[in-house]
Amino acid sequence: MQMCPDCHKTYDESVYDHCPHCSGEIEENEAKLKDLKVGDEFYFGVNYGHFGETRRERMQWKVLKIQDDKALVITTDSVCDTTYHEDRGNVTWNDCTLREYLNREFLYWYFTKEERARILSSSLNNDNNPEYGTPGGDPTTDKIFLLSSDEAKSLFADDQARSIGYPWWLRSPGKCRIYAACVEEDGDVNEAGENVFAIFSVRPALWLNLNPCCDKTEETEEENEAKPENPVPYCSEEMQKENEAKLKNPKVGDEIFFGTNDGERMGWEVIKIQDGKALVITNNDVCVMPFHGPDGDTTWSIRWANCTLRRWLNNDFIDGHFTPAEQSMILPSKLNNETDPDKYDTPSEAPTTDRVFLLNIEEVYSLFANDQARANGEWWRLRTLGCYPYWTVCISGDGRVHIAGDYYDSYDGVRPALWLNLNSCCDKARETDEKNKAKLKNPKVGDEICFGTNYGQRIWWKVLKKQDRKALVITTDNVRDVMPYHEYCVDVTWRDCSLRKWLNSEFINGCFTQEERARILPSKLINENNTAFSSDIPGGDPTTDKVFLLSINEANSLFANDQARANGNCWWLRSPGFYEDNAAEVNDDGEVDNGGSYVSFYNGIRPALWLDLDS
Repeated sequence: MQMCPDCHKTYDESVYDHCPHCSGEIEENEAKLKDLKVGDEFYFGVNYGHFGETRRERMQWKVLKIQDDKALVITTDSVCDTTYHEDRGNVTWNDCTLREYLNREFLYWYFTKEERARILSSSLNNDNNPEYGTPGGDPTTDKIFLLSSDEAKSLFADDQARSIGYPWWLRSPGKCRIYAACVEEDGDVNEAGENVFAIFSVRPALWLNLNPCCDKTEETEEENEAKPENPVPYCSEEMQKENEAKLKNPKVGDEIFFGTNDGERMGWEVIKIQDGKALVITNNDVCVMPFHGPDGDTTWSIRWANCTLRRWLNNDFIDGHFTPAEQSMILPSKLNNETDPDKYDTPSEAPTTDRVFLLNIEEVYSLFANDQARANGEWWRLRTLGCYPYWTVCISGDGRVHIAGDYYDSYDGVRPALWLNLNSCCDKARETDEKNKAKLKNPKVGDEICFGTNYGQRIWWKVLKKQDRKALVITTDNVRDVMPYHEYCVDVTWRDCSLRKWLNSEFINGCFTQEERARILPSKLINENNTAFSSDIPGGDPTTDKVFLLSINEANSLFANDQARANGNCWWLRSPGFYEDNAAEVNDDGEVDNGGSYVSFYNGIRPALWLDLDS
């Protein structure tokens, strides 16, 4: 992303060679989206191409029909050339590989999360071929689809309006079950069609929500306020009681309901019980996603620690699928990501700490009795790296473990796992308040103290330094494992980065009581230049912060050695890195990395603060 020096807004420089905000293109298109008419052309989504190619151009769409508060639209040109089905056998729209591609790779690669929210699910009737009687197959529900023969005839004025200069697929069957209908180069609808293995152009269609922010049912303010913050899908009182009882005392093999997915209660299987907590995994895939998507950094080797799927699970998934009360029951878990080289020809990687994660190869072999127990009819990912670079291990639909795995940007099922606190009202540490209060009054360097809460768990801090009647402390572990130093990859210093803003607003307000916040002292920080390389990288102006990150010098001087700094994950420092769009970091083995990573990279967060000992 590029930040415009004039309007200070960001834009994608691989799509635009100028600022679209300054030129008015963005605003003009958004205004058109609010008042679409049949025949209008507008931009929506960006054409990535196959296999993670860089962005090429914005996709243009034409409005074919307006109905209620939605619009049926089709691309003005082809988005790709491909077969209707990858095999030459009998097939219908329901089973063809082109339908699968449009509703997986195309949907997730070509549209942002906000754009996908505007694309409506559509129930499609797949009629038989009217001339040859070839069966059209079962009805389907799709977000992205091809027009049928009837729609192609009725929604365009004539052949000229349909023509794009080359043939394009329709979803209707052709003259036999190995043929599919198409539109010819001149715009004529060919009911007989062509062999499904032929390579033709693709013009996706979809129903677009014209009022994405408005609820179809107008509720009064009182009714809206009375609704729960995250309404739970309906289930009988008896089912609720049964589920609550299971949550208090589950057994291995039990099915429990926890959280929601697409308006439905999420079902989980208990696969292990240990010390007042339960390891659970979803019964089915919650979505289909790549291990590492197009918005991820591919300059580093792809692994669980830096993949976009890990980031999504511990951010969007956890925030969007669980109530605050449910989130407080999900325990942070230190994951062992090593594999036995004598058993599996797969590489190991460093431990990570996650609240939601994928199982690894050791766990699926030990926690499921056999292939049948692992099977859920779909392929799903593990976090273990595969035998080849950029591949990860997968479970097939019949439950077999595929050690070679699948390529990182392929779309496979996601079955999240997590450790559930069965004693959510009890503190894991079991240290009395009296002991902790005594430590807080007179801590010693090296002591660990409790102060504040994070996701319902008390936060542990290590005392690094005492000065007068105040103590410099840092969290013993990451409070977040996957956050960028700054939301965009631009030249930035500590003063202006989004992480500083988050620490001194959302973090401090959400993790500490009013009394605790009163004990956190404002600290004037000197943000030194990075002098480790041939030219000084500026650290920026001094800042005054209540919560901050350590600098390179502080990380070096306040810990005895790498081992004392290490917590199994990489974590950010506030100092600049090798370039002005880099920030320094501590590696998972505790070594201070002066060069660091791009500021948009996702690393762990270990906040530091000065604590008033006399409050």
